Amino acid sequence: MSEKPTIRSFDVTVKRLVAGMNCRFYVPNYQRHYVWTEKEVAAFLKDGEFCWDRMREAGEQFQHFTGQLILRETGRDKSYYAMMEIVDGQQRLTTFTQVVAAVIRVMRARGVSEKRCEELIGQYLFKENGQYQILTLSKQDEAVWEEILDLEQDPQKIKAEGESQTRLLNAEKQIRGYFEGLTEGKGEQETYEILSSYVEAMASCFQVVLLKTDKPGYTYALYQIVNDRGIPLTSGELLKARTMELLNDKPDLAKRAEEMWNDILSDPGNTTDRYLIWNYAAVLGRQME
Repeated sequence: MSEKPTIRSFDVTVKRLVAGMNCRFYVPNYQRHYVWTEKEVAAFLKDGEFCWDRMREAGEQFQHFTGQLILRETGRDKSYYAMMEIVDGQQRLTTFTQVVAAVIRVMRARGVSEKRCEELIGQYLFKENGQYQILTLSKQDEAVWEEILDLEQDPQKIKAEGESQTRLLNAEKQIRGYFEGLTEGKGEQETYEILSSYVEAMASCFQVVLLKTDKPGYTYALYQIVNDRGIPLTSGELLKARTMELLNDKPDLAKRAEEMWNDILSDPGNTTDRYLIWNYAAVLGRQME
């Protein structure tokens, strides 16, 4: 009798997830790219500010539910950290990582000591061999993501290629501008207190329902039935997920299919939909003949 797939459920804070579970996260090849716009990023920051204000007033942590996170453990890296494939929740985890990176940039610009900055880096970004390895995005976004997380890099000099890279850079600018506004005219100590307490409030109060599964079939099925903060999956994203599922045991074909899908999905969603509809109609026409 074959072993039944399992799904395990936990309630966990973002702080526990990122800083306390010895995990490294990556976006798998069937996933969508970064899709959040200014609206979703602003809502995320507003939730963080709500937690920050309440923690300052009440002086204690509380639970603020921010959604679900679906992961699949695929192995261990050389440091024996669990490698977690993100099935759902990429947008939230990516944006939280951007929050930490932006906070550190603003701290440095306001003269906060490097020792204090390194504390946040060690806790939430995990620096090893000169790179920040807490989260790895898709191949399409990898280059610009590494530059965003290179805290020595001037983000205004980073060049984007494609829609998702542009969204990542827009989010970086929006988040950094938000924290620059919070600390405008503040000294080093006050800047540190404001920004470190904001990150602590967001990480400690943001609560997610964590689902972990160990079977690829369940992974793809779960991916196809969930939305990410109200942004539905496009027809192209669903078809890509289904394609990668069918080629799961054929790595060479899967790699080629991934490259083809990345090319198709690099266009705006409505352009991709028109292309897929045209292609589907053409295939039906040939079959009918």
